[in-house]
Amino acid sequence: MVLLNHLDKSLVKILGLSDYEIKAYLKLVEKGPLRPKTLSFEANIPYTKIYSVVIRLEKKGLVKVDRSRRPHTVVAVPPVEAYIKLKSMVEEKLEDLEKKVKLLQELYESSHRGFAQREFITIIRGLKPINERAVNILVGASSSVRVAIPFQKFLSEDLKKNLIEESVKKLIKILATKKLEPLFRDLPARIEVKYLDKMFGGGVISEKEVLLVV
Repeated sequence: MVLLNHLDKSLVKILGLSDYEIKAYLKLVEKGPLRPKTLSFEANIPYTKIYSVVIRLEKKGLVKVDRSRRPHTVVAVPPVEAYIKLKSMVEEKLEDLEKKVKLLQELYESSHRGFAQREFITIIRGLKPINERAVNILVGASSSVRVAIPFQKFLSEDLKKNLIEESVKKLIKILATKKLEPLFRDLPARIEVKYLDKMFGGGVISEKEVLLVV
């Protein structure tokens, strides 16, 4: 299909589509409904990979599979509908990226504030010392604290207890992975908690100190 030759590969990557996925979708647009074996031949995709390609396209909402009889038939959704779905996927990725960039910016601003007066950087090893340091920063903050929690072990009982107690006196914002959501359901509403699918690391940020957990 001529259109395939004009697709910017970098754009395809941004959309989260593989070469095989875009080949399969375009061939279905061109030829109409096809069985997997025929689609494999027409789109020049190895037969051993065609089913996984179809499953991924179906999950992304770009094709529909008629399983009422065998062999199954694969149908492309209309291009306009596919565009809307892809646009939504990109917007979700950008929103996720924006949250991560904001966290990085906060880390940057905190670590570069008064750069000339910074005295030292300490490397802390071991989960217990890290948790203790996190609590110390939380308790020592004067007005606000931001906490990023990427995994369950970082949220010690002591840290959680102090988060609740200190939230009475200062602004506390938490960023955590979605799988940890049940652990935060009993926090008071005054603590703001946001969730990400994945996190690159964690830490605690106050006006005075920054703790990075990697």
